[in-house]
Amino acid sequence: MSADKPLEVHQSTKSYKHMWARGVAQKTMAYDLQGAIDLVKDSISGVGEPTTISELNEATKELTGEGFIPKEKGKIDVGIVGAGVAGLFAALLFDWLNDHPKLKGKGLKINYDILEAAGAQRLGGRLYTHHFSDEEHDYYDVGAMRFPNNSIMKRTFQLFQYIGITPESKPGLIPYYLGDKDNVCPSYFNDVSKRGDIWADKYHVNDPYKINKTLPPNGQIPKQIPAVSSVKPSKFSWTKFRTAWWQKEPFNIKKGGVSRTDLPLRVCVYPSYNIEANEGDKWDPEKPAVLLCSYTWGQDAQRIGSLCSRDTPNNEEELKRLMIHDLARLHARKEFPFKKLVKFLEDQYIDHHGYDWYRDQHMSGAFAYFGPGQFSNMWQEIIKPNSFGQLYLVGEAASSHHAWIVGALESVIRAVYVMFQGLQNGNKEFEAYRIVLDLLRQVPTDDNEKWDGKEDILEPLKRNGAMPAGLPFHPLPEEMPSTQIDTANKPLTDLPENEIKKGYEMSYGAALAVLSVIESFFELGLDKGRE
Repeated sequence: MSADKPLEVHQSTKSYKHMWARGVAQKTMAYDLQGAIDLVKDSISGVGEPTTISELNEATKELTGEGFIPKEKGKIDVGIVGAGVAGLFAALLFDWLNDHPKLKGKGLKINYDILEAAGAQRLGGRLYTHHFSDEEHDYYDVGAMRFPNNSIMKRTFQLFQYIGITPESKPGLIPYYLGDKDNVCPSYFNDVSKRGDIWADKYHVNDPYKINKTLPPNGQIPKQIPAVSSVKPSKFSWTKFRTAWWQKEPFNIKKGGVSRTDLPLRVCVYPSYNIEANEGDKWDPEKPAVLLCSYTWGQDAQRIGSLCSRDTPNNEEELKRLMIHDLARLHARKEFPFKKLVKFLEDQYIDHHGYDWYRDQHMSGAFAYFGPGQFSNMWQEIIKPNSFGQLYLVGEAASSHHAWIVGALESVIRAVYVMFQGLQNGNKEFEAYRIVLDLLRQVPTDDNEKWDGKEDILEPLKRNGAMPAGLPFHPLPEEMPSTQIDTANKPLTDLPENEIKKGYEMSYGAALAVLSVIESFFELGLDKGRE
């Protein structure tokens, strides 16, 4: 690589989470290197005093081998377990590589099978839309409700562009109003109702277990209280009403938004679709509309999830009563008191649908939600290759951006990049592997993508509706370090021998691929089988 062109290009957003993730990855690599050195010195005689991953590789490669090497070079068979965002994006990436003109005639062919436990009729994983009917706006998004227009999400918008989803396409992208621009969204904390935005105030909840307030006068507190789990659930409860009553007088919530409360429903989300601001003359205030009554996660989701039936909306009378009760508490006001509003909402009610991701047998939760200390102790283990570079974990949990589609996308780029680092290490003369690495880690300058690296990415989706330039397959994620240590000022290489012979520093991705082979040798107990 020339001196004026870096070996790797990473997305640049200046995200503090990315900066912290890089530090965790580098610190863990240094710790794992020392652990591997100790294992090697205790198990193998005559290895000397290796201090770097490349020296350790040189001392052990006759025993450990070079990792996974296909029977026929360039012919790679991949099993993708799960047809969620990460699985489908991995397949899309492999298709892009298979068809890339720079790889034509180079001998690379990636064959893959996608294995989905839910069957072909349920693709998308936690991207899931429930339709109450075939009407245009008669739906809600159980998973992936919004895509913030910021620099972190650029790769997601590039994916939209690549697969043909634009603001002009149908169904296309819909403006999402997360804030309360008109200052009309209510809040309800500690029995105090308030109109408007609550972000500037602090509320102290003295009794988080106020579920008894939601029961009818002679009701009993449920006997079973769901246990706390490290896998964090998420619960959605949507209700279909006869009209979009929240958009009318006296509520006037006309542009979507969010209300928050210490009531069990916690968060009420007003849809940004089927609103007058978007529909114009087509908007009919008397048509049925759907409202996200309750959006919860963690313990809150487990509590409400205990009221959910696997046959929703059947056998969910308690859930229905709870939602109407809390909605009335949240929205009641002088001109529309609580009891009157309860009766009104009961008359408005048509149908509802509750979904508890924790009960989904193929999900066991909505998203990764690490507790204190778990990220720095678990994430770096998730992103490592396993079984001599043959097993990689991908998905939002394998990213620093849990719960977001972009996290799943970036985990795939990282895993495939490290996989090809390992493949190249096992067959350095095979040109196709290096081409793949360059495609993933460099930003092309050809006319096909028209990306010069200078565009403003603070808002990937421009105000005029223009989508961000470039493809979602490169450059590398910002959370992935370029170097093994922050202080290194040496030229980077992805070949171990260049670090030894030329004094270069092996890049983080290449070092991770090499170190994982050595770790696999010991983790699988292969050192025990030597004579």
